[in-house]
This record gives sequence, C-alpha cells and structure tokens, in this order.
Amino acid sequence: MWAVPPQPAGACFSSGTLNLAKSGTAITSTFVLLPKLGAVNNAAVLNFEPIAVLGLAWAILGQAVAPLQIAGAFIVVGAIAWMGTGKR
Repeated sequence: MWAVPPQPAGACFSSGTLNLAKSGTAITSTFVLLPKLGAVNNAAVLNFEPIAVLGLAWAILGQAVAPLQIAGAFIVVGAIAWMGTGKR
C-alpha cells in the first residue's frame, strides 16, 4: 500500500544525517540560549516557530494555507504580544 520510491544509494543516509544535524543544532541552541533569553522570552520564540514554518511552507513550497490556520496564527501572535506587554 505505502511504497517508497526508488532513490539513489546514499539519499536515505544523507537525508537522515541532515535531519539529525538540524535537530541536534536546534535543540542545542535552545538549551544554550535558554539561560540568556529567560523562560518567558524563550516561550515566545518557541511559540512563534510554527507560524514561521507556516509562512515558509506557503512562500517556498507553495502550500495552501487554510483560514483556520491563519486564525490560529493570529491567536498565537496575539498571545505572544500579550505576554510581552504583561507585568513581570
């Protein structure tokens, strides 16, 4: 039912290595920057990430964006702005 299309010999290894490197870099960066940014600012950055991915998928890959996704993005941006203006 689900079949993987034939690929060059090193494609799976290259893809796996690239994904591992990206994930490792992202997680390491998060733990290095967390003490410098603080928990509140880091939460804002991490909550903005899905919106950035949504925008990049639309701009680069041409993926369709549903109205519900746009509404969700506005809710997230509003919550981040509200967190940023709150008293600490």
